[in-house]
Amino acid sequence: MFEPPFYLVETETECWKCGKVQTMSALACHLVREEVYDDPAFIKYAEWMPKNLRKEIMDHNPRYGLVKRHTSGRTYYANSCECGASMGDYDLHDPEGPFSPTGDEGLEKIRVNKLGYSEAFRTIADPSWEQVERILEQVSTD
Repeated sequence: MFEPPFYLVETETECWKCGKVQTMSALACHLVREEVYDDPAFIKYAEWMPKNLRKEIMDHNPRYGLVKRHTSGRTYYANSCECGASMGDYDLHDPEGPFSPTGDEGLEKIRVNKLGYSEAFRTIADPSWEQVERILEQVSTD
């Protein structure tokens, strides 16, 4: 169960295809209730989101939507570049990706927007606990 508050985490990165710098978004939540963890997390590879949450995210980033990834064969909410290339969660969250900063330099590029959507929901997704707590603690939220 993904529980509020929810955050839209944003940063700039180059598109793998055209090289243009683009705003990339990631969804984070205050709490994931599972058998093992009760911690903040990024919500990666989400196959479904409540309509009002999707709308709020797309108001910030209109190129964040359902994308079919050819590499994994999965369809999930992800970023796309204005050139049409999809930017998968794996590359954005991997150990050297823009949402996994190793130092303060990467943190200063990240913006966090607290979203207004306030209902818990379930979906097929992979929570990721890496770096999100540090990001939410060290980056001021709007």
